[in-house]
Amino acid sequence: MELIRRNNIKYVIDFHGLASKREMDVNLGTHIGHNIETDTKIFDELIWGLRKNKFVVSIDNPFAGGAKTIAGSTKNAFENLWTIQIEINAGLTNSARNAEKLEKLLEVLTNWIKTLQ
Repeated sequence: MELIRRNNIKYVIDFHGLASKREMDVNLGTHIGHNIETDTKIFDELIWGLRKNKFVVSIDNPFAGGAKTIAGSTKNAFENLWTIQIEINAGLTNSARNAEKLEKLLEVLTNWIKTLQ
């Protein structure tokens, strides 16, 4: 927490793995909007980029990024911090047959992260 305070960090992205049995490619945990309330436009841009590239995205289901996660606990500690929990389906990260799709996902996420200021 001191690292966030000392460096004036504005964004926390908490990456997790999602079981391959899940139907979605990516789950975005916002704690029902609480973690992203300081700038919902950033969130909208993330969803748009993912869906535009044909990724199946769920929001806060099955994981919401609540208080017991890094995204939720840091947001609760810092009022102006923007946080998100991004769960990526293990079917993308652990399967060579999905290498192109994973590469595309990493490209979308990298481009989105570059827009954060």
